[in-house]
Amino acid sequence: MDVEDVAELTKQQLDFIERVGGNPRDVLQGAAAGAVFVYVEEPTQTVRYEVTTQGEARRVDTFAPRSRPRLAGPG
Repeated sequence: MDVEDVAELTKQQLDFIERVGGNPRDVLQGAAAGAVFVYVEEPTQTVRYEVTTQGEARRVDTFAPRSRPRLAGPG
């Protein structure tokens, strides 16, 4: 995924990026300091992207989708 691909993200994905990493356009255009990892939950998988200060986003990992929120606690 390159900077041009930001238009392909859904509103839900952009909202998620905004919650975890500030302004998604700034992150994708390299205005944010350091690398940012963004997790996008899709119906069949969770995908992790690395967004660098050069404005590049690349798919890093794919995980099974979460069936329920993880709760902190003993054990």
